Amino acid sequence: LAFGAVRDAVTPHGGVRGALGALGALARWDARAGGESEPLADALQRARRLALPGNRVLLLSDGTCTDAAARAAMIRLKRRAEVLVLIIADALELDLPPAGSYTLQTAQARMHADLLTPAARARFRDALAAGHRALAELCDQTGVRWRRIGNGEDPSGALSDLLDPRRRSA
Repeated sequence: LAFGAVRDAVTPHGGVRGALGALGALARWDARAGGESEPLADALQRARRLALPGNRVLLLSDGTCTDAAARAAMIRLKRRAEVLVLIIADALELDLPPAGSYTLQTAQARMHADLLTPAARARFRDALAAGHRALAELCDQTGVRWRRIGNGEDPSGALSDLLDPRRRSA
């Protein structure tokens, strides 16, 4: 299930066919993604409608869409399906950026950031990390298993850890 700028779903299949179908959908969705966002609660509600009892739902997100209503939606989804979350974080969200003075540009604005002191660098990192931290906190509050990876990391270890039946919480 894609959410945000792309709203689409993949019919679940097991084995290699299912894995390749999901990976192909992720690649297509990423190519079509835009700047439009959707609250996580809305996406979780749609996932609940699509999930059959006992299904497994794997949420891949950077967490920036986490909203106040997501807690109740996550609890409702968890009653219907097994929910696992893989949080994707940018390197700037995980580590302090190098000291320096930077010009940042988005489609909407251009801004200047002086990141010369460790405190300024920490504030910058913490502001960027708010989304993935909010999603991790939501998972902890609702008892959902989660792992976080950097966007340049191989996800196989984190996914194996999430999907390992010997490590599932009760």
